Amino acid sequence: MQALPSNLAPANPSDRARLSIPQSRQALALQLGLFLVLVAVYWMCVRRYIVYDGDMMLRVTRSLVTQHSLRIQDPVLHLSEPYSYYGIGVSLLLVPLFILGQLLFSDGMSLLTLFEPMVTALTVVVLLRLLVELGLTWSRGLTFSLLYAFGSLAWFYAGVLYSDQLVGLMLTLAGLCAVRYRSCFPPAAGESRVGAAGWAFAAGAALSLALLSRWDTALLVIVPISAYFLYTRVSLRRREHGFWWGRVRDASLFLAPILLAAAVNVAYDVFRYGRPLGGPYGTVVGFTTPLLTGLYGLLLSPGAGLLIFVPIVLLAPFGARALYRRWPALAVLIISLILIRLLFYARWGDWAGGTTWGPRYLVPVLPMLFVLIAFVPQRRWTTPVTTLLAGVSVAIEMLGQVVPYGAYFTSIYAQLSRRAAVNHACGGCRLDQRVEIVNRTLHFDPRFAPLVGQFNFVRQGLVDPLWAHLAPIVPLILVVLAAVYIMLRRQAGSLDRRVGAEPSVR
Repeated sequence: MQALPSNLAPANPSDRARLSIPQSRQALALQLGLFLVLVAVYWMCVRRYIVYDGDMMLRVTRSLVTQHSLRIQDPVLHLSEPYSYYGIGVSLLLVPLFILGQLLFSDGMSLLTLFEPMVTALTVVVLLRLLVELGLTWSRGLTFSLLYAFGSLAWFYAGVLYSDQLVGLMLTLAGLCAVRYRSCFPPAAGESRVGAAGWAFAAGAALSLALLSRWDTALLVIVPISAYFLYTRVSLRRREHGFWWGRVRDASLFLAPILLAAAVNVAYDVFRYGRPLGGPYGTVVGFTTPLLTGLYGLLLSPGAGLLIFVPIVLLAPFGARALYRRWPALAVLIISLILIRLLFYARWGDWAGGTTWGPRYLVPVLPMLFVLIAFVPQRRWTTPVTTLLAGVSVAIEMLGQVVPYGAYFTSIYAQLSRRAAVNHACGGCRLDQRVEIVNRTLHFDPRFAPLVGQFNFVRQGLVDPLWAHLAPIVPLILVVLAAVYIMLRRQAGSLDRRVGAEPSVR
């Protein structure tokens, strides 16, 4: 695993961004190849069951295309009747895939399993590009992007339909646009200042799509990134003619798509509930968890703690200091995004995100955590520790693939829901309330922790049928993936040599 020297001079992002035409084509080929490989791998791992959130969003898509309506049925919990209480963003993005499935296979659902693999693969590619823009080599960026791809919760959630992965992609894309926007000042000789306006608009468009997916994005993502853009623009003291016009123009282009998305959200809420920010969330779940309990649950609990499911995150604080020395404002932004989300969801009643594997609500900031990890400075202990934690993280994510959490939860739910304590606490309550009681046991009781149970399943030979059938050819698959990685790594190394990458970042 590569380590970053602590004495690395600040990189010039403008130089990293301006590639020659052959270099740009090679970079595009590398990113496209990475995207296609990841989509293929993620799609192979997609579970063919649909979680409640995804089911409701799919029902909206199907109703829009087939009935030109937003009305749906919720046969399980009846909370999303007659309208889904989830954001409209994911449902709208699924419409093209639904129509294409109908045209090609006479089945609108046939291609929808591609959505999350494509979203997660795009997140990996955008993360790679962000790391390069921050001054890291393509080789190092590729290494840590792939570590995010297969050593974090991204792998599991690439196969489950939620809105969190889309928010993570848009957050990472907005971060990339923010860095590119900063690199436009001062403009290079002969370069138009219009480029800055384009990046401001692109960042706003990315955030608007995240807002359409989840209302909480307004506080957890848009406010911090907007503050970063404002700081960037104000701190650039340019005195040439048109300076104030440039500020107004960039701010308008950044805010316009966000305000449009907010207006759509308000109209959607009024249509469904007769008022903005309506829906059953306030009556079903609220901010009822004690702060310290929620923080412990999100970070350290045996059943859903981030540091348990992605142990390499332990290195993030060490990388934060190195990033701050080179990109202080960006480091503050990333830390703010993480802390705001932690504090917000630590108080949420359903802080873990329902019946999910790991802390689902932290998935959107995982790419930002891996930015910090990629900047861990070089010390005598960093290489072996990083390698060890990376190996453990990948092994945990592999366990989540070999024994799907749905299979473990179904088994353990049948056992725990019959316990006298559950029946006493919730004798005649709804299904979702009984599930929540079982979830609390899974989250905090080490005896029933998912990773322990899934490991025991492996010992007993109870693995996913997909992996059971693939077992004879797993060595061949590993050889093929290793060959693909070597090819991508060579492309990245070639790009580093072409752009004159610093030897100290090899």
